[in-house]
Amino acid sequence: MAARAGSILAEVIPDAAAVAVITTETVRHEHQRLFVSAFKSAGYGTAEMAVHGGDRSKDLGEARALYGRIIEAGLPRPLAVAAWGGASLCHLAGFVAATFEYGLPWVSFPTSLSGMLDPELYAQVGVEFNGEVGTVGASWPPVLIAADPGVLAGLPPRYLGEGLARAVGAAVVASAEMFETVERDGPAVVRGGEALDEIIFRYLELHAGGPGTKPPGSCLAPVFTSIKRYGFTPGEAAAVGLVYEGLIAEVASKTSTDFTVRVTDLLKLFGLPVYLPSLKPEEMAAIFAAVHATPDGRVVMNVPYDFGDIRSERVPVKSLLQILPQVHKLARSR
Repeated sequence: MAARAGSILAEVIPDAAAVAVITTETVRHEHQRLFVSAFKSAGYGTAEMAVHGGDRSKDLGEARALYGRIIEAGLPRPLAVAAWGGASLCHLAGFVAATFEYGLPWVSFPTSLSGMLDPELYAQVGVEFNGEVGTVGASWPPVLIAADPGVLAGLPPRYLGEGLARAVGAAVVASAEMFETVERDGPAVVRGGEALDEIIFRYLELHAGGPGTKPPGSCLAPVFTSIKRYGFTPGEAAAVGLVYEGLIAEVASKTSTDFTVRVTDLLKLFGLPVYLPSLKPEEMAAIFAAVHATPDGRVVMNVPYDFGDIRSERVPVKSLLQILPQVHKLARSR
């Protein structure tokens, strides 16, 4: 994929004269020469810009620094942005593209499974401000997500699981058939190879027309991510959020025990956490006020009634906080 980056850009953004290549320092060390040379060989004015990897790159301060580096590069216009890195790097690059010169077209070349399967990247991009998640963002999806499963070879298990959490959520939203496919192929997916490739391509097909319904867990995951003592990656928070929101629906008699058990077992198979290390309702209340503040004290939750049957409902935060201790106990027992 790196060697074809220039031709890919030419197909989807044909009028671009130059490209700002944003990558992480780790990925830059391994792939930078091939990736950047592909744009130069295709005739683009090119400037490479490496930032720190991981979640710390998804920050407004990093975005401001990149604005300055793009200006200093003096690239010709029209200008495009190319991102080569994980989900956090792609969010940063997409945010820079959205907010520089009234918006630049951009292409994502994700090098992590999470970057390939992050549903937010199909609709919106965002960075942290003062350590707060979800405070600064834009509706600015990439022109293309150029996913190459080959770059996942040697990926640490934790980061593979990070992406698989997205795959499970997407399967829950899609249909019982899609979930059964991931469930059946789960052991082979863990080993990688063709089974993992199939999951990626099925996911990309689901989102080919743009973002779809967000999976259960989308309400609680930002709350869990914001509580730093948990140490969750975004994908791990999404996994725990998926379990807890499923159990909330089970306690309310909206979904079956079979649904929550199957989802929990699949997430466990992928090495993902399925419950919180501890629960402090008062801490949750403060985070909800910051992350999901609404005038009427409600949050929007995508409630799972069954596989393929996800319904958006407005849930009172007060009721949610009251039921969380019971849900937490159930999660730890499964």
